[in-house]
Amino acid sequence: MSEQDGTRATPKRHRSHQISKQSVIQRPTNDDKEAWKVYWEKQGQSWRTEPEIDEERQKYLDERRSITPVIEQDIYPFKDIVLSRADMEWLLTTHDNGRGPVDWNDKSQRKREGLDLRGADLHLVELRNLPLTCMSGGLGGEEWIRATVEQRNMARTHLEGADLFAAHLEGACLRNAHLQHAYLRYAYLEDADLLYAHLEKAHLVFAHLESANLSYTHLEGADLSNAHLEGTKFFLAHLEGKEITHNDLELVRKRVKEFPLTLEPVNFSGAFFDDATWFQGATLGNKQCGFVKLVDVSWNGTNLSVLNWTAVKMLGEEQEAHQRIGTDGKTKSRAKRFHVYRKAVRANRQLALALQGQGLNEESSYFAYRAQVLQRKVLWQQTIWGIEVVEWREEKPQDEPVLREINLTLWRRIQKFGRYLFSLLLDLLAGYGYKPVRSIIAYFVIIFGFMGLILLNAHFVAPHLRWDEALVLSVSSFHGRGFFSQEISLGDTYARLAALEAVIGLFIEISFIATFTKRFLGN
Repeated sequence: MSEQDGTRATPKRHRSHQISKQSVIQRPTNDDKEAWKVYWEKQGQSWRTEPEIDEERQKYLDERRSITPVIEQDIYPFKDIVLSRADMEWLLTTHDNGRGPVDWNDKSQRKREGLDLRGADLHLVELRNLPLTCMSGGLGGEEWIRATVEQRNMARTHLEGADLFAAHLEGACLRNAHLQHAYLRYAYLEDADLLYAHLEKAHLVFAHLESANLSYTHLEGADLSNAHLEGTKFFLAHLEGKEITHNDLELVRKRVKEFPLTLEPVNFSGAFFDDATWFQGATLGNKQCGFVKLVDVSWNGTNLSVLNWTAVKMLGEEQEAHQRIGTDGKTKSRAKRFHVYRKAVRANRQLALALQGQGLNEESSYFAYRAQVLQRKVLWQQTIWGIEVVEWREEKPQDEPVLREINLTLWRRIQKFGRYLFSLLLDLLAGYGYKPVRSIIAYFVIIFGFMGLILLNAHFVAPHLRWDEALVLSVSSFHGRGFFSQEISLGDTYARLAALEAVIGLFIEISFIATFTKRFLGN
């Protein structure tokens, strides 16, 4: 008996024989997937999950693989061939005369060619965790330059709706490939060539796209939140939303039945960029479908001056906040609406700071102002609903935040209402320091308004004043320098109006000075 666990110890002479017997895993003879998984695991091919295809299928795929590609005649090994996951596993295992898939971690292998899947049909196929490194899913390099538009289209791989969770696609050529509605969460696409690829509505959350080429790529409706986009090229990429034309919709729905008619702009929430990320000429949205989402983005020196920020009327977070109906078609709860508004405030403030850090003061001012307006909306919601929402995430980062309402006390609600009124007043007088013209307008409104009151009072009570005298009195009173003749005493209506105007004028002058200080001195 063992002293530690009370179990009977195996005799030493039999133990080695027992271990060696256990280590020999018999090749499964049926389609038991669990048995095959164990078998592949022991063979060092943990990415394999399916029973091996039969000899007839192996022979067929091997014959197809031996076909020499002819671009001019649209001839490719697997052109228009529908491949399953089991097919892909066998092709990867036997790739390159049995050498197997390309290992991206081994830098000496990065020039190896992966599977040639040009023209293959892999739509809706489950391809999770497969090592598709350096695969060829479209024409690249000189072939792309020499080919016609029709030849480029014939060479593209169809991966619509494919499940590529955590798949390894490093260095893959996917030019012009169809990846609409593909599931690429945690996928590895470093250095991948996705020029002109169709990634509409693709799920790329937490994906690794470092140094990938997404130039001219269609990303309408794609979710790139928390993706790593350091060094990624977005030259003239389509990041906006769009209404899909009838013909295009029919083509996509041949492979993805529930593809939506309207696509929202890209979701970049929590994405990681750096100074090598290239956004030259990219479109951030439009009035019809809205604009990109940018909350919690890490810009890390990304050149933001190449983007047309003046065309961005509001960020996607603000657009979402204004919508009472959620993406699930249900009315949003109070907690959800409050949470989304606070997220919109954060997104605008973060972008304003990033733009200001690169000297884009005009653009920064616009989004800083939007943040203040949304913050006022948050204060109003707290006043009316009397809630403070606490949020946190579950253990897994992909989980939705859990929201919990905390009821505010009556005193706290009164405080929120006071802050709301003060915020509203600052907006009306100076646009929170970002709209100095409003201070000038307020100045003239008060001057001429009190001039009218003075003239109205003079119409009923002596002494009578001409309009120009009333104007002089109003201007003097506004600046706290009102003066009166011997016929006007401190108890007259003139004096009371002058005192009231002086108080209002003092507040407007303070906001006016603060506005210009903030606007032109950056304080």
